[in-house]
Amino acid sequence: MRVATKINLAILSTIVCAVVLVLGNLFILSEQFKGLEQSQKAQNITRLSSSLLVLTQEYVLFKSPSVADAWVRTQEELERLIGSTVNSSVAPQELSDIQGSLAELKPIFNELNNSAVRGNNNADFLERRESLIVERLIAETQVISELGYQWATQVNDAQARNLKGLTLLESVGLGSFVVVIALLVVLMRTGVLNPLAKLKRTADEIRNGNEDAVCEVNANDELGDVSKAVNQMAHNLAHKNRRLREANARVEMASQAKTEFLSNMSHEIRTPLNGIVGLTYLLKDTSVSSNQKLLLESLEKTSRNLIDLVSDVLDISKIEAGSMELESKPFSTLEFIDKVSGIMTGAAANKPIELIIDPSTDLPRELMGDELRFRQIVVNLVGNAIKFTQLGHVHLSLQVLSNQGGVCRLRVEVRDTGVGISPQGQAHLFRQFHQANTSVAREFGGSGLGLSLVKKLVELMNGSLGFNSELGHGSTFWAELEFAVPQVTTSTVNGTNDTLLLVADSEFQRQALLHACSLVGRKLVSVSNLDEARQWLSAAHGVAGIVLDFPKQQIDRLAWVEFVKTTGQAGVSCAVLLGSDDTRRLLDKGISEIFSAIYVKPLTPLQLQNAFRTNATGLAARGNSATALRNKMNLLIVDDSDLNLKVLEGILVRKQANITKANNGLEALSFLLQYGHGFDAVVMDVQMPLMDGLEATRELRKQPFNADLPVIGLTGEVGPEDERRALEAGMNAVLHKPLRPEDLMFVLNKLVKPVAA
Repeated sequence: MRVATKINLAILSTIVCAVVLVLGNLFILSEQFKGLEQSQKAQNITRLSSSLLVLTQEYVLFKSPSVADAWVRTQEELERLIGSTVNSSVAPQELSDIQGSLAELKPIFNELNNSAVRGNNNADFLERRESLIVERLIAETQVISELGYQWATQVNDAQARNLKGLTLLESVGLGSFVVVIALLVVLMRTGVLNPLAKLKRTADEIRNGNEDAVCEVNANDELGDVSKAVNQMAHNLAHKNRRLREANARVEMASQAKTEFLSNMSHEIRTPLNGIVGLTYLLKDTSVSSNQKLLLESLEKTSRNLIDLVSDVLDISKIEAGSMELESKPFSTLEFIDKVSGIMTGAAANKPIELIIDPSTDLPRELMGDELRFRQIVVNLVGNAIKFTQLGHVHLSLQVLSNQGGVCRLRVEVRDTGVGISPQGQAHLFRQFHQANTSVAREFGGSGLGLSLVKKLVELMNGSLGFNSELGHGSTFWAELEFAVPQVTTSTVNGTNDTLLLVADSEFQRQALLHACSLVGRKLVSVSNLDEARQWLSAAHGVAGIVLDFPKQQIDRLAWVEFVKTTGQAGVSCAVLLGSDDTRRLLDKGISEIFSAIYVKPLTPLQLQNAFRTNATGLAARGNSATALRNKMNLLIVDDSDLNLKVLEGILVRKQANITKANNGLEALSFLLQYGHGFDAVVMDVQMPLMDGLEATRELRKQPFNADLPVIGLTGEVGPEDERRALEAGMNAVLHKPLRPEDLMFVLNKLVKPVAA
């Protein structure tokens, strides 16, 4: 039987049962009303017959005319009631007898009222006659009363029997309705609901991943058809899932192979690039013509662009493969700003733009998170802004949105005065290998991977990224990220609390340096020109030093020389702050030797913290790298590439260092396991044949005399896990290839302890 037939049968049966039950109840009610009317008549007849008997007895005793009238009315009313009952239905014997007695009763009552008898006035006769009439009258009324009572009793008995029958009939009807409904429920339960429940359980098992689930519904109806379809679907789904798992395994294997391939290729590509960049650096320091120097700078820039491309491709590949894991370790925000500044200063070289870093005054001293990925986000945003800005400024601000509950929310915002982005370009801005348009790609270069990597890194760090831009009016990119704040930390660095005087006409620069000084606990007073500076100094204000921002327009050389000499005679040192393209102009002015220090924008909080504590002379690319290595440092350099060894040797020899070379870890240990080897530090490649740098470091650390020996690792890998493995092996620091000479100098200055005089 089909499901539709079952449902229709159930509906029809329910309707029929309901109609029959309603009609039966109506019949029972009508019968009950008939019995009620009959009982009412029986009660009235009984009442009137009893009243007639009482009135008869009362009249016989008192002969009252009023009683006689009442008797007549009662007799007539009883006669009418009996007549209507007899005429409306088949008359029972009692009613017929009552009707006959009533017909005889009235003449007797009339005879009693007629006391005179024609032809006989004998008193005794009359008395006997009246006595006989009274007896007969009373006897007849008694008979009528008894007959009325009997008929009422019969009517009540019949009504009781009728009620019992009707009750039984109603019970049978209700019972039949309940039985029919129960049968329908059983039919719906077994024929519809149970199969549906089995279908649901099977669907739940399939949803929960049970590919062997089978629906056991053996019926020749729609539910049976659905059951067969579900079983077939489950079979097909299990087959497809097996194919998907096999395909997914192949994809994961391919992805892993691709990641390993890219990782290996990254190392292989970075090794020769390290040599190219290093040789370029060394060649720039030799006597070359201006044209050759320009070509070498172009070569270095191109090589670094290639390095950035390799790094971006590797990082995006790791993110897409799900193999990039974020670190969570404390890092110094001031050192972070210093590193970003060092990287971006080189990127802004040879461009007439002003690079500004503006940190929030309430920036925590330490944050907990992945400092490398955070730096990648900032460097990519700033580098992108520098690339597309030909004139004006690039402004990086670090704003603290909230800092509570051990969580600091930072907003990194990069504003530029570059070319801007068209609405069409904005729609595809974060796509890989995509530029705003082909003309932009031809003019400014780039692979289009930077913003795509930023977007993926921000999403990986559960942050948010946004921008707004207008073609021809620059762009603003921002990223909001959350970092944990270590419990034992302070929001600012303890500074000298000395006052610095800044002479600058750029409001952006003055505001940024004011925030940076406040962050490290130093005071800054800014004026816009030399005249205001003289007025401020003449008011007997004490300052630790003066920073002169080198202006973009032409300067009065004599005025600058006079100002610096005058302040120097007063015991106040002066430093000059250069833009990325101001170095040549300063040299052309011939006044570089008059300054106690030279800084290149942006001036970082760490540089401001240490400014004027020591007087360094000569032109420096960065103030915090002006401190030279101590003379004749003994260094061991280890690399399996002869080209890299030559580059390292060329860099370090120029820094007055004695160099010893080794080609692998085993060869390095032959020097380092000898007590009193005399090396001040080791610069060692991580990946080498025979014995790599990690194993060599672990072995040398086993000797107590090497416990404090600085070991600096060099690696072509850029992942945080590679750096973590190196540090766990015992290395003090890890630098990535291609190596920046200034980074190596910075780390050596930091790790190598000076010899006491």
